[in-house]
Amino acid sequence: MFSTRKRKVLALVVGFVMVATAAFAAWLVTGSGDVRGRVADELTALTIEPSTTTTKLIPGASGSLDGSITNLNTGDLVLTAVSFGVLTVVDGGGTCTASMFSTTNQTGLSIALPPGTTVVTFPDAISMASNADESCKGKAIAVFATASASTV
Repeated sequence: MFSTRKRKVLALVVGFVMVATAAFAAWLVTGSGDVRGRVADELTALTIEPSTTTTKLIPGASGSLDGSITNLNTGDLVLTAVSFGVLTVVDGGGTCTASMFSTTNQTGLSIALPPGTTVVTFPDAISMASNADESCKGKAIAVFATASASTV
C-alpha cells in the first residue's frame, strides 16, 4: 500500500498532468463557420477645395496650384491624375482676364489619399502669359479641377 505521503505526491502529479493536458487541449481547439463582410456599393466622390497657395505668379512664369482633397471613403485611395478646366480671375476688375493664364493637366501621379483631407501641391500647373496686363497684380485665380483616383 501507499503511504499518505506517496498518495499526496501521486495526487499532486496526477493533478499537474490533468491541468497540463487541459491547457494543451486548449491550444488544439478548432472550429469552422462563415464570416461576412460587405462590399461598398460604390466609392464616394472626392471633394476638392482651394488651399492657401504660396506661389506668386509673374508674367512669363509657371507656378503651383494647391488644393485640399477630401477622401470620404473608408479606405485609402491613390490620386492618379488631375485635369484643370475653367479658370476664373476671382477678384476681377481691369483688363486681367482668364486668357492671361493657362493650366497643365497632371497625369502619372501616385499620391496617397487616406480617409480625410490631404493638401496636395501640383507644381508648374499654371502659367501666366508674358504679356499679362498690369491689372493682374495681386489677383486670385480659381481653377476648376477634376481628380481621378483608384483604390490601393
